[in-house]
Amino acid sequence: MSDKKPPVIGLVSVRKAWIDATCFGQLFRPVHGRTDTEIYILPVAKYNVTHPAFVEIEWYPRVLDGKPAKLFIPTHEVIGIAIIGSEAEEQLGKVGFQVESLS
Repeated sequence: MSDKKPPVIGLVSVRKAWIDATCFGQLFRPVHGRTDTEIYILPVAKYNVTHPAFVEIEWYPRVLDGKPAKLFIPTHEVIGIAIIGSEAEEQLGKVGFQVESLS
């Protein structure tokens, strides 16, 4: 993985029950050390909300060693999207995100 990290333009909240039901847990759990939460918050590099049934996200899960992952999440499984326009995930602490959970 290169030293330059992708920008984080938003935080997408997704229901943990959907993640567990789809067996995508390995993509998400490295981002969140906590497994007792009902919602996962993903720092995303890109997202698209133009489709009425899905939210498209692109992020860089730790398990993929710097490679991007694209996922289409049913809109009813997305709790919210925060647009933040950060340059790096280290700046997420400024908006209240627990940065230590990202490492």
